[in-house]
Amino acid sequence: MEKSRQIRIERVYEQELQGNMEKNPFKEMLEVIEGL
Repeated sequence: MEKSRQIRIERVYEQELQGNMEKNPFKEMLEVIEGL
């Protein structure tokens, strides 16, 4: 369950990264998640 949740977050991050390369609020969120 934790793994599928992480995959979903990564997909959202990829979509956000493609949509907005310069300014990406999901980058900080992803860093926080990776830090856990």
